[in-house]
Amino acid sequence: MAHIMHSFSLTLLHSTWQALLLFILYKAFVTILPLSFPRARKQLLYIILLGQSVASLFTFSVLYFSPSFALDTTYLLAQIIPVKYFIPAYVVNTCMWIYLLSVSVKCLQLFIQWRNFQHSLQGTLQKAPAEIRLFAASMADSFGIKRNIKIWYTNSVASP
Repeated sequence: MAHIMHSFSLTLLHSTWQALLLFILYKAFVTILPLSFPRARKQLLYIILLGQSVASLFTFSVLYFSPSFALDTTYLLAQIIPVKYFIPAYVVNTCMWIYLLSVSVKCLQLFIQWRNFQHSLQGTLQKAPAEIRLFAASMADSFGIKRNIKIWYTNSVASP
């Protein structure tokens, strides 16, 4: 169990610089090739998020399945940080379980809030009047939009 926690802790440390590197690459890519379409930006961010997940899984598998590498990193850390500053294994294990529990609770809260929002939004949707739908269809034709345009009203969203 200690080896899993050690590998996971080092994976969390490595994921911070990996995420920073991916963020810098994203900013550079957007600066060099500006993406004017929100869908393209969203898809690029999904690809980067997938890359971060793959990098974290790869880092964890390297650390977990090659114990000599994990021991080498521990040895290097011991050279940099004096032994008296090392955290005991039970503290690392406790912190790991607290971290996993807090991430699980936050994910569950996010899921519940999203479901509540979707449910409340679906209950308040109203069909737009015919003249507004015809106006939107004519404007879509003038802009060259070939997809069907749907317009809904809701009291959940307020604008000035």
